[in-house]
Amino acid sequence: MYRGWLSLGLIGPNDVAGWSSLMNSQVYPAAVKALTPMRIARIEAKGLTLLMNLDSSIGYPVTRRLANVFCRQYHAALEAFKTSS
Repeated sequence: MYRGWLSLGLIGPNDVAGWSSLMNSQVYPAAVKALTPMRIARIEAKGLTLLMNLDSSIGYPVTRRLANVFCRQYHAALEAFKTSS
């Protein structure tokens, strides 16, 4: 079992961090370090989930975007784990 810090990669403009809590309302430990000045938005999962359920024109694009983020970060985590072992 891996213990310690594992970088999942860099996020850029319009990318999402902390998305995993939207999937099942659980809190997962994570840290984000800004390397450049940035603006951030904090969105409550319950409110966003309500909007997504009420309006598919919001829900579908958000779900599609989260799936893309998950895929990129999953592959990055696998690569990071392979190189750290």
